[in-house]
Amino acid sequence: MRKITRILCLLLALFMLQLPALGLPAAAAEDVEEIIEIKDPGFEETEGDFLKHWSHMDTDGAYFEVDTQTKNSGKSSVHIHNVSASNPWAAQGNITGLKEGSMYALSVFMNVDLQTGNGASIKVEYIDKAGNHMSAYAGGHEDNYPYGRYIPSTNNRWQEHITIFKVPKGAATAKEYVRLYGTGHAWFDDISLKFSGGPEPFRFDTNRVFHYKETKEGGAYVVLDPYYTDSDTEKDTKVDFEVLDGETVLAKEENVKFKNLEATFKYSTDGMTPYKPYALNCRIKDKDGNILQSHSRNVYVVDRPTVLDENGDFVIDGKKLNPIIAYHAESSDFEQIKASGHNVIIAGNAPGADPRLVIEAIKEYGFYVIVALYQYPYNAAHPDKIEDTKEMIKIWREVPNVIGYAMQDEPWLVGENLETREYAEKAYLLAREMDPARAVVLTDKRFDYITSQYCDTYILDSYANGKNTALVSEESMAAWEWTKDKNSFWELAATYYGTTVPTVNGARNSIYRGFEEGARGIGYYAFSTAFKSRPGFEYTPQLYHWEDWDEFCTLNNVEAPILFDRFVNGEAVVFNEFDDGNGVRSMKWFNWFVGDDMYLVAHNRSQEEKTVKIPLESANGKISIGGFKAEPVGLTTQAEIKGKNSIELT
Repeated sequence: MRKITRILCLLLALFMLQLPALGLPAAAAEDVEEIIEIKDPGFEETEGDFLKHWSHMDTDGAYFEVDTQTKNSGKSSVHIHNVSASNPWAAQGNITGLKEGSMYALSVFMNVDLQTGNGASIKVEYIDKAGNHMSAYAGGHEDNYPYGRYIPSTNNRWQEHITIFKVPKGAATAKEYVRLYGTGHAWFDDISLKFSGGPEPFRFDTNRVFHYKETKEGGAYVVLDPYYTDSDTEKDTKVDFEVLDGETVLAKEENVKFKNLEATFKYSTDGMTPYKPYALNCRIKDKDGNILQSHSRNVYVVDRPTVLDENGDFVIDGKKLNPIIAYHAESSDFEQIKASGHNVIIAGNAPGADPRLVIEAIKEYGFYVIVALYQYPYNAAHPDKIEDTKEMIKIWREVPNVIGYAMQDEPWLVGENLETREYAEKAYLLAREMDPARAVVLTDKRFDYITSQYCDTYILDSYANGKNTALVSEESMAAWEWTKDKNSFWELAATYYGTTVPTVNGARNSIYRGFEEGARGIGYYAFSTAFKSRPGFEYTPQLYHWEDWDEFCTLNNVEAPILFDRFVNGEAVVFNEFDDGNGVRSMKWFNWFVGDDMYLVAHNRSQEEKTVKIPLESANGKISIGGFKAEPVGLTTQAEIKGKNSIELT
């Protein structure tokens, strides 16, 4: 009698995903309207107690007025006064005339008196042809995040603030905001929107700033913005690269040509002295040899933190750590955090708290810890953050549960600037010097190639919310492509903070997407602060007051370990897999063995119901399974299935 194989099915629910963007070619400069119409650009046309063509945020602690006394020109400006923790805004929607793929300059004059927070700025949101808000990262362009630089204070003077942004493919209209990120006062006047003539053409960088000793090779590149695809810039431009030890040339290559919009350079790191800076330089030249731009980066050879293996995974006492991360984990909730399957917490999330007070509680529950050094008040506004960072590492390096230091939160939001890079470089070197065992960790809001250069472990907080989980796949794919041969990345897949929260299956869908695209750790934002903004409770709710709490615990304690075995630990024998080729919206199934049990996942990532017939045959066709019984493991109402040779699922 043939053995009946027991198959454990992890059946993912069907979810509505974003419509695919409909791309159109970028408009030629002569076809683009130079000035884009904005109604009431001087903030002067009033209606009731505010502006006729501008709306504003309705929140406690934020006050709005049309101010006829403080103005840059004309009759008035719009004044935002904020005393709360919100980020109030005034906005105008339905901005039309923007061409996909083109660059625009959004200008506004500001007068800012900031008390706390980041400052005043501009924000742009895009609406697609179906009327839906697009992802903030739509278009696949690193300059597309629709925030301008923060202006913290102008000393009672008016200052022009210009943000250059690229309109993503699929955008039909835009909505623009003037906004105060913090408390204090901000006046805005004379806003305008113009075609900018195109983005900065060249971007120079290295594939990694800190090379582990065993790597032996580094790389650099200059990328030409796709905006210039139809120009002669690619053909007429060449690049010189070199690596210098002081004035000694270690490697060089001249007149490198562009191919597929990229000029690349490889150099050996063999023989470089650990922790010594080497200058990686480039010169971008036109067809006559004239230098258009010059750039330089420091690069280093360093030791890999001893807590990490060659794959970038954390190994504790010889055993690989499968991280399930809890952000904003307060010690009063440690019992519930432990019960729900989390084993890594981000410590230091209570500004003003002495870290020594939570260290003993951390030891009691056995959590592994990433220390958020940026959360401490003496590391937030000190003129020399490096000195504060040093003091915190002295405290936390004595705690055995610590596995890493988070030096800065979402550095990409600060922007690509010299100050951000200099701090990240100094902080990394300091941490490695003071604590060779622990990793340097950075978290960013979307995948960013710059952030990933200054850390050992990269955490991506895609924060899927509600039904939109496609972004998790998109960002995870980008992170994997960049980090796969350098370091690992973890995916914070779902956020429970705010009034709109995902269901357990929404979070679950996101967790699977992260694993499928290369994530080696998972987590959520947040735990102790997750439901504090959620209406419908007579008290301040916590995640463990949630009606789906038990299912949430099952996801972490039962399903996640199975997925870690398949995607991270190498404990699984892969049997077969299928993808219909529709990218982040594909129908996928995959199955594998651990011991005598087969696990099967059917993951429908599209927008429509699908019926799929899964043959129980190995990828090489040599093994077929006859009789089986399939038991649902995950959060599904699917009944037990029995059959032979194949499984059919809807």
